[in-house]
Amino acid sequence: MGEWPWVSWSLTVLVEKWRPFTILQPYPMPGQLRVDVYLPRKTSYLMDKNIYENTTSPGGGPLCGEKTHRSDVIIPPPGFAPSTDTASNTLGENVDASATTSSANPLSQEPGWCESCSKLFKSQRGLRVHQRSKHPELYHSQNQPLPRSKARWSDEEMVIFAREEIANRKIRFINQHLHKVFPHRTLESIKGLRGKNVRYARIMADLEAEMTSQPEAATSLCTETSENLASSNVLPQTRGWAENLVENIDTAHLANLGPLSQFEPGKPSSSTKEAINTEYNDWISKWLPSGAAHRERRANPPSTKLNARATRRLQYSRIQNLYKLNRSACAQEVLSGAWKVQSGELNLKEVQPFWEKMFRKESAKDRRKPKPTGEVLWGLMEPLTIAEVGSTLKSTTPSAPGPDKLTLDGVKRIPIAELVSHYNLWLYAGYQPEGLREGITTLIPKIKGTRDPAKLRPITVSSFICRIFHRCLAQRMETSLPLGERQKAFRKVDGICHNIWSLRSLIHNSKDNLKELNITFLDVRKAFDSISHKSLGIAAARLGLPPPLITYISNLYPNCSTKLKVNGKISKPIEVRRGVRQGDPLSPLLFNAVMDWALSELDPRVGVQIGEQRINHLAFADDIILVSSTKIGMVSSINTLSRHLAKSGLEISAGKEGKSASMAIVVDGKKKMWTVDPLPRFKVNSQKIPALSITQQYKYLGINIDAQGARNDAARILTEGLAELSRAPLKPQQRLYLLRVHLLPKLQHGLVLSSCAKRALTYLDKSVRSAIRRWLTLPKDTPTAFYHAKACDGGLGITRLEHTIPILKRNRMMKLTLSEDPVIMELVKLTYFTNLLHKYSNVKLLNSWPVTDKDSLARAEASMLHTSVDGRGLSNCSDVPRQSDWVTNGASLLSGRDFIGAIKVRGNLLPTKVSAARGRQREITCDCCRRPESLGHILQTCPRTWGPRISRHDSLLKRVRNQACLKNWTPIIEPSIPTNIGLRRPDLVLAKGNIAFLVDATVVADNANMQLQHEAKVEKYNNSDIKEWIKVHCPGVDEVRVTSLTANWRGCLYGGSASFLTEDLGLPKAELSLLSAKINEKGYYLWCAHYRGTARLWNRPLRS
Repeated sequence: MGEWPWVSWSLTVLVEKWRPFTILQPYPMPGQLRVDVYLPRKTSYLMDKNIYENTTSPGGGPLCGEKTHRSDVIIPPPGFAPSTDTASNTLGENVDASATTSSANPLSQEPGWCESCSKLFKSQRGLRVHQRSKHPELYHSQNQPLPRSKARWSDEEMVIFAREEIANRKIRFINQHLHKVFPHRTLESIKGLRGKNVRYARIMADLEAEMTSQPEAATSLCTETSENLASSNVLPQTRGWAENLVENIDTAHLANLGPLSQFEPGKPSSSTKEAINTEYNDWISKWLPSGAAHRERRANPPSTKLNARATRRLQYSRIQNLYKLNRSACAQEVLSGAWKVQSGELNLKEVQPFWEKMFRKESAKDRRKPKPTGEVLWGLMEPLTIAEVGSTLKSTTPSAPGPDKLTLDGVKRIPIAELVSHYNLWLYAGYQPEGLREGITTLIPKIKGTRDPAKLRPITVSSFICRIFHRCLAQRMETSLPLGERQKAFRKVDGICHNIWSLRSLIHNSKDNLKELNITFLDVRKAFDSISHKSLGIAAARLGLPPPLITYISNLYPNCSTKLKVNGKISKPIEVRRGVRQGDPLSPLLFNAVMDWALSELDPRVGVQIGEQRINHLAFADDIILVSSTKIGMVSSINTLSRHLAKSGLEISAGKEGKSASMAIVVDGKKKMWTVDPLPRFKVNSQKIPALSITQQYKYLGINIDAQGARNDAARILTEGLAELSRAPLKPQQRLYLLRVHLLPKLQHGLVLSSCAKRALTYLDKSVRSAIRRWLTLPKDTPTAFYHAKACDGGLGITRLEHTIPILKRNRMMKLTLSEDPVIMELVKLTYFTNLLHKYSNVKLLNSWPVTDKDSLARAEASMLHTSVDGRGLSNCSDVPRQSDWVTNGASLLSGRDFIGAIKVRGNLLPTKVSAARGRQREITCDCCRRPESLGHILQTCPRTWGPRISRHDSLLKRVRNQACLKNWTPIIEPSIPTNIGLRRPDLVLAKGNIAFLVDATVVADNANMQLQHEAKVEKYNNSDIKEWIKVHCPGVDEVRVTSLTANWRGCLYGGSASFLTEDLGLPKAELSLLSAKINEKGYYLWCAHYRGTARLWNRPLRS
């Protein structure tokens, strides 16, 4: 039998049936243990236990005593495992397996044996609960429903069956043909359905009426190909749109083009094309920057092996330069961990063959003539106006220039009237100059450090002239194109939220109502780079784009070329015969038109019912989800979509190397339970689509989706991100900036759209505070509100996820309730959605403050901070919000050491005797003056820091004086002014024109009333003798004002002083942040000087 290391067994087993058998010790002696076990009935056991007092179990816990007793889990002797077919009566002899088989009744009280972890349970129910929790894959694979021989026909299956019958009515033996298409149905079942089923007869009648009511294939101009459009003789409504465009074209802005009457609108001939090309080259030549020729970047020297110190210096230099140039790129580099990897650079010669083959491959021949979705949208041909182009220019953000090296600022220097005339000319002619068809393609790695050309994303940029024009057209088309409601990409809606919530609701509705659900995630391989140019024009015409605009789009891609740019090297021009430019504003809408066409071919009667709406797909650009309530319905949808995408040159990726996946929730009606089928069910292009098991997840739009709904891996992302921020060569303020602006918002996307527990959010907040405490070397008793309060309230401005995420969840869900999407309107009525909305709408309390939105959360955090011992001195911080920018902007204004010290001064977090004695009996007196040594005492009154305090005062005045001089103010420094009450020496006098300001600076205690301090300064210098003296020494001044520069030692400026600096002196508001930072920096120097100094007043001899 073998022995356990902590107990020896000696037993003889005669197996017949299971029965509970208990070994009891009424009064256990030391070293004895009560054990409950299940043993076979009519079995004789001889058991000897030699248990010693100091013996421990295999897990390391104590063995002896009542606390080790567990009656729910049975641990059998080693080697004791009942078999499924035979059992052993003497550990070697076989007996009838029926004697050991437990009952199939779900409520059976017979014991259960877990084969995975060798545990026995009192009942089969306990075993199932254990397996579902600890071994979910085993549980779901063992509980798959058996196929039913006489299963009912679902509505979805009958629809597909009816369409197959209608399409093959002329076949002689129709029943046999349908049996081949539906092999899982018997021939008798097919005959019965066709002959007697009333629901099927009704579906057949509806489908026949639907097909007879559809008109023949459209033959209008909007369904013709580009070749047919070019050969058409008459364009409807030509006179109206053409005349409007001509009226808005100023020929004075066109270089030697001639009269517009020579051009036929919407039908560019070869002479028209030549004239437009010549005119554009002459016009743009005067606006191109000089020296636009490309200079290749100098190749990096061959890498040599560096020691650790040199490597660290190189990494620091590279990250700091990247942080200055592009903080977003720096954040991506740091958080991905690529900052410490010296990966080899891409080589143009390695990647060029792959992308040349990709671009030069011919587009698929698409000769379809789809039915138009509505009327022709002639409003898109309205002339562009100066206001429209000007608004687009203003809202466009700067980016990389195109091949002509013309930047956005360069385009803005061109008169808008000239741009409008040229744009309307190209719209009128239906032709774009060939000079605008060239592009620069930059290859961006999808995976950091990869050298595989297939894992690079091509981003093509054309001239800014072209991008502005196409953006104007795209803004018009966004509000006009009748795209399907399920396509959410590149539209002004919260498309990601719509699709994720739709998917979550489908999954939970299926499990709650025990209905089968099939979900297939489809990914289109190289979608933007493979789409047919022919399909773009046809799909656009299907949506109602007017023929002249279709002509423009059809002429946009022929003779189009691009140059690959890799590490500063540029290839020769490559002809592009398929695909759209990822970087052109018009490309997303053209791509959406093709995808909408393919998705519209899906059977509207196939899908999942949500209320009164049926949904069969979700789409976000090329990320497509198909849903159905039956297996055969999903097969039909996959085949339909794959067939239509192939005609546009697109292919669905499947198999082991593809990104597609499927998930099937199947239902056992008798057991009233659902399971996940782990076996592949579907194929596309003869390749199996991998199936997700109960433990596997699929990442869709950044959210992990599984059978439980939407999951997030925020804990992993945060842990890895904090570790990279800690290791990367960054300054403390840079770490805080990247955490606040990049890492935490990255977490919010997953946390808001997925399910997360409150304790998980609390754990994330604790992890963030722990990292900040390490970076800034803050004490452990730092107030929690100091981390999370807004910077303008005195905190660090770090988001508190525990309270922010529920608010964001509620806001996003409330927006869903206002959606006009029919499916979303039905979704918000589901119990699952309403329960969650009610949960997140409950009012939470933080420090007795009700938290209902971000403003109330900010007020609660500020209240917690200002009522704490260390934070009460920051109550005046919100009077001047801009003074706290230095805390959050991540600028290199201070060194890392000084920034940490300034933050500690701001939060009263530097160690002193008073702070160290909190809760302890310790000496708190200053060793210099025998007063309580608090931070306020060190910075304001201690004689040892008298000199540094003068330096702090002078540095503030010097900064204000220098900045005022830049604004043409004339300064007088510390003038000695005689008055009737004695000599007065104000810090500074500033004069300009007919006005002068007398300024006196003071840094007060953090608990002082700064308004009273300001009024005291004004009262001291508001003297007629002083004003007369200033008028005499400042010629031309007839008005003198007295003010003060008042702040406390935490860097909080008085509101009146801030108004004087920005409004009266005209200094930029950024100066307020610099002054606040300087006060805190000098305060840190004061603290350092105090602890370095040795001056003492208490041991000096008294003066006689």
